[in-house]
Amino acid sequence: MPYYFHLSYDTINCEKHFDDNYDEAKRYLICVLLSVDYYVTLEAFCETSIVITLSHDYSANLYKFLKNNLSKYFNYIITCVEKNFEIPN
Repeated sequence: MPYYFHLSYDTINCEKHFDDNYDEAKRYLICVLLSVDYYVTLEAFCETSIVITLSHDYSANLYKFLKNNLSKYFNYIITCVEKNFEIPN
């Protein structure tokens, strides 16, 4: 059963950490997220949010991973959307 999480984010200091390049900040965030092997997909990209789909309930791992790998550069909020949510095409 897939688990869906909504991640909203913003850089803490884009000028300092990413040379004021928000596209580079987003690329960094996506690369960090894709470095974990328990993600199924990243979807619904917007300017400041991503939907993360996990194959199992790895929420404890996800929360710890985000804190360890993103909190230095990003403010973020992660929310479990629904366990059986379908993203419309």
